[in-house]
Amino acid sequence: SDQTENAQVGVSAQAEDQQHEAAKSVPVEEQQHQERHAVQQSDQTENALVGVSAQAEDQQHEAAKSVPVEEQQHQEVTARAGARFQATGQNADMLNRVRALVNDFDMGTRVEAALRLMDPQMFSDLMDNEQAFREKLTGLANSQDRINKTMWLVGETDPAVKELIEAGFEILHGQSASLA
Repeated sequence: SDQTENAQVGVSAQAEDQQHEAAKSVPVEEQQHQERHAVQQSDQTENALVGVSAQAEDQQHEAAKSVPVEEQQHQEVTARAGARFQATGQNADMLNRVRALVNDFDMGTRVEAALRLMDPQMFSDLMDNEQAFREKLTGLANSQDRINKTMWLVGETDPAVKELIEAGFEILHGQSASLA
């Protein structure tokens, strides 16, 4: 009976060892499979990252291309503003009327730029009845209201001025800063 029990324990131990060995060999195969799968996933991830990186690089190239276009547009607008200033600068009557209006109503450089950027004929049309225009401005409550009204009238009279105002302001502001 003891021998039978020992034999059963021995068989049981031997079977357990075989199961343990079998269990060890399966995980090795499984582990190898998992490693191959992990390598494949790593390659896919790397390819995806390379794709994302290439896409980001393409976007940077596109952004770099658009900067010069925007700069070129700014230069074109500034050149047009400069040409208009040159034209109005040769018209002493217009220049004097603009400066008087801006100074009398304390409207500042931006309004001066807008008025000077106007086509001379359109400025003349706007100021046809300068006295009535001045009376309208006097009737407004404060300087900001006068600025807003004048800027609106300039834009309505000569719509091209709207896109030139900032460039014109920069030009005039730079001239006044260099005089200071």
